[in-house]
Amino acid sequence: MGLFSRKKSGGTVAEVMAALSAHRAAGRTADAISAATDLDELLKKQFGERHAAVATNLATLTELLIGAGEFTKAAAVGERARDAWRAMVGEKHPSYAKTLALIA
Repeated sequence: MGLFSRKKSGGTVAEVMAALSAHRAAGRTADAISAATDLDELLKKQFGERHAAVATNLATLTELLIGAGEFTKAAAVGERARDAWRAMVGEKHPSYAKTLALIA
């Protein structure tokens, strides 16, 4: 299954997180990207855009997209992570700085 035609992971937040971790550990980047994208939707529904779990998952998705050579998508996702961290903890927090390094 390609990067642009994906099947939803489905399940609970915990199940999708477990799938993401398993795909990532096995080097199945496309499947990990799919799971991280599904997790983003689940986390946003549960917590809203400005939550540490959402921002952390966005940073993970950014790393995966960079690894897959999807730099334009990675930049857009990374900017969402950056904006979330900035709104939550400010510009002097390490999580904000780590996100800046991802999208630099």
